[in-house]
Parts: sequence; C-alpha cells; structure tokens
Amino acid sequence: MIDYAKDVGRLWRSWPEEVAARDVELKPDGVGSSARLFGHVLGIHMEGTVEYTEVVPNERIVAKIHWFGESPTWVFSFEPAKGGTKLTAEGEWQVKAPVVGTRRRRDSGQGPPEAHRGPAGYR
Repeated sequence: MIDYAKDVGRLWRSWPEEVAARDVELKPDGVGSSARLFGHVLGIHMEGTVEYTEVVPNERIVAKIHWFGESPTWVFSFEPAKGGTKLTAEGEWQVKAPVVGTRRRRDSGQGPPEAHRGPAGYR
C-alpha cells in the first residue's frame, strides 16, 4: 500500500471527488514527489499543488497542499489490518483570521480558574 501511495499521482487521483493529477514528479524515496492538482468545487475550476514532505516506509506520508488560498497538511498513516493495510488520512488547516471579542467558558468547578484558560490566558 505504501508503494502505491508513494506515487503522488496515483494517491490523489483515488480521492472520491474528481481530482486530476498532472505534471507528476516522483523522487526515489518519496520526499519531494509532487504534482499539479485540478478539480472543481461548487462548479468552480480550481488548481493547486501537492508535495510530499516526509515519507516513513510502512508508517506515514506527510503532504503539503497549496489549493485555492489554502495550504493544509495531510498525514496518511498506514498500519496492518486483517491481511491488508488500514489507511488513515488526517488533514490540518491553519486558518489565518483575526479573533474578535472574547470567548467565555463556564466554570465546571473542576480545578482553579487558571486551569480553564486557553492558550496564553485566552478566556
């Protein structure tokens, strides 16, 4: 399964949505393999790129995507399962948007008030 997924063109063409991968460039160990992606979202033609930034054989592939103003990171994890391989895909987006106002959290009564603060005392 990992050998199939190391081919960036094959993996991205296998998504349920219609995604085309072209200009596929494969590297021997997988890191640096890349392709141009083409697809449609809500009828709008979109183009982007994918590049593998980490490949750990039989464990995981990490891919950086640049797609219509988004740059998610995808981690594909592989593990043995009942005579085959279980593939888990996790995507992570970092949304660069200003936070307006404050967020309040109800005190559950568990621990001191400082324990209910978010990052850097965000409350």
